[in-house]
Amino acid sequence: MARYLVDPERSSTTATTRPMLDRRTVPVVTSVAGTITVIDDVPSGTIAVTIAGEPPTVVEIDVADSRPELSVDLEPGVVDGTLVLRGRTSRPAGAFGLTGPPLLNPTIQLSWRLVLTPA
Repeated sequence: MARYLVDPERSSTTATTRPMLDRRTVPVVTSVAGTITVIDDVPSGTIAVTIAGEPPTVVEIDVADSRPELSVDLEPGVVDGTLVLRGRTSRPAGAFGLTGPPLLNPTIQLSWRLVLTPA
């Protein structure tokens, strides 16, 4: 078992609305944090994704529900490679404080590439 922290400086997360609600309500991810445990190459744990707004909205996501992909990527200047967790999921737009026509069932689709560092 190994425990890792998400490196927010080297990680990236994107959010899009489906269907597009309004150009003014495009969700902007301001940060992502979390602790990931890896047992036999299977990641588990939660990440907290913060979406900009007044007030900002934080949604916790169980990585097991996101079809996680764990890999070792080579980055410039890194000899041993970097452990990276990729995943994607969707949540109702209302969970982020965004609204739209209820018949359209608006959702936020999140995808991420998280660089993990030993805890």
